[in-house]
Amino acid sequence: MDDHGFGGTVGRKGGKKTKRGSSRKQIGDAHKEPPAAHDQESEAEIHEKSSFKGDSVQDSKADTDPPEQMFPSSDPVDSIPRISVGGPGAIESINDAVNESDKDKILRLEEELARVKTENAQLDDKYKGLLGRVASIRTTLTDRLNKDAEEYQQLKATAELLEERNKVVISEKEALEASLTQTLAEKKILSQEIQDLRQRFSVSQQNWSKEREEVDIIQNKLMEDLESTRKSAQDWEVLAMEESSVRRALEERCNDIEEQYLSQKDALEKEALLRSQQVAKVSDLEKALHDIQKTRKEELRSLVETTQSQIESLVSEKSLLQEKLLDAEAQVNRLRDDMQRMSNLEAEVKEKTLLIGKLRHQGFYICRHSWIFPSLMCWF
Repeated sequence: MDDHGFGGTVGRKGGKKTKRGSSRKQIGDAHKEPPAAHDQESEAEIHEKSSFKGDSVQDSKADTDPPEQMFPSSDPVDSIPRISVGGPGAIESINDAVNESDKDKILRLEEELARVKTENAQLDDKYKGLLGRVASIRTTLTDRLNKDAEEYQQLKATAELLEERNKVVISEKEALEASLTQTLAEKKILSQEIQDLRQRFSVSQQNWSKEREEVDIIQNKLMEDLESTRKSAQDWEVLAMEESSVRRALEERCNDIEEQYLSQKDALEKEALLRSQQVAKVSDLEKALHDIQKTRKEELRSLVETTQSQIESLVSEKSLLQEKLLDAEAQVNRLRDDMQRMSNLEAEVKEKTLLIGKLRHQGFYICRHSWIFPSLMCWF
C-alpha cells in the first residue's frame, strides 16, 4: 500500500512534467511562425524552463498552498522577456499563445490539485481506519497476552504445586516401600522362627515319645521282676509248707538239719530284705515315673499353648501385613494416575508456552508495522 501511494505521487509528478513538456511544444510551435524572432523565442523558452522549475518546486507544497500562489506574478506575460527586435504582430501572437497555454496549464493544475486533495483525504481516511484497526488489534493482543500470561502463571503455579505433591507422594512411596521391605523381612524372620519352633516341637515330641517308650520298657522290666519275685515267694511258701509237713516226719532229722535251717532262714531273711528293698525301689520308680509324666505333660501343655499363641499372633500380623500391602498397592496406583495427569498438564503447558511465543512474535511484528506505517506516511 505504501509503495503504491509513493508510486502514485511519482506518477503524478511525471504526468505534470509530460503536460509541461506538451505546453512547451505548443509554445515552440507558436514561436516558429515568425522566423525573424528565433533568438528571442529561445530566450523565452529558457525563461519558461526556469519558471517551470519554480512551478515544480511549488507543486511539492500543493497540499498546503493555494493554486494562486504557485505563480510569482498575476500576469503570465510579465514572466516572458520583452522582444526588442521584431514587429508588433509577432509580439501579439506570442502573447496570445502564452496566455492560452498559461490558462490551460492553470486549469490542468487546478484539476490536478483537486484530485490530489481528494486522494489525500481518502488516504487520510484509510490511514485513520488503519490506525483504528491497529489500535483495536493492539488492545486485543494485549488482552490476549495478559490472559495468556495469567493462565501461564496459574498453570505454572499448579505445575509447581503438583511437583511438590509429586515429591511428597514419591517420598511417601519410598517410605511405604521401605516399610514394606521391612515388614517382608520381619515376616520372613517370623516364618523362620515358626519353622524353628515347629522343628523344636517335633524334636521334643519325638524325644518325649522315646523317653516314654524307655520308661515303659523299664516299667515292664520291673513288673516282670515283681512277678518273678512273687513267684519265688510263692515257691518259698510252698517249700515252707512242705518243710512243715516234712518236719513232722523228720523231727528226727531236726537236729541234723537245724544248722541248714538256720542258714536257710538267714538266706530267706536276706531274700525278704531284698524283696522289701525291691518293692521300695519299684514304688519309688513308679512315683518318679508319675512325676516325670506329669512334668512332661505340663511342659508339653505350656509349649503347645505358647506355640498356639505365637501362631495366632503371626496369623494376625500376616493379615495386618496383607492389609498394608493392599493399601500400598492402592497408593501406588493413585501415584501412577497422578503421574499420568502430570504428564498431560506438562504437555498442555508446553502448548500454551508455544502459543504465547507465537503471539508475542506476531505482536512484535504488528507493533513494528504500526510504527513503520506512520513513518512511511510522513513521506507523503
